[in-house]
Amino acid sequence: MYHSWPWLDEEIGIVSENNEAVAAGCLLIRKIYDKIVSLGYPIGHLKILMDNGQKKQKISYTTLAGTDIPELALAETGRVIILINARVQVLPDLLEELVEEAIHETELTTRCKIIEQKLSAFRPGYPRPTHRIAET
Repeated sequence: MYHSWPWLDEEIGIVSENNEAVAAGCLLIRKIYDKIVSLGYPIGHLKILMDNGQKKQKISYTTLAGTDIPELALAETGRVIILINARVQVLPDLLEELVEEAIHETELTTRCKIIEQKLSAFRPGYPRPTHRIAET
């Protein structure tokens, strides 16, 4: 039986009047990861790219093992862009809802404005190769 793991790709912008967008981004990432872990959803991968306009840094999680966000070498700023690529074993709608909850909680905690710019959450279909190798 074929079981595909859902994908979530999202671009998120964070704006902070207090130049704390990197810190807000770290909090958001932590909240997303903690929610996935607390609900027991297996992680295929959770890859995040944070861009402060001067430098980009990648953060990756590949298991449910407790992992802290590595120390970021990004200067604090008023704006960051975060790209999320997640493959988590849960329905796409639930994964999308989980991220939205984390965004809302982060906005309330940090007083930053978080804008979801591009979102795609889906379960890939069954692979249909165009060519098959036949036994002779």
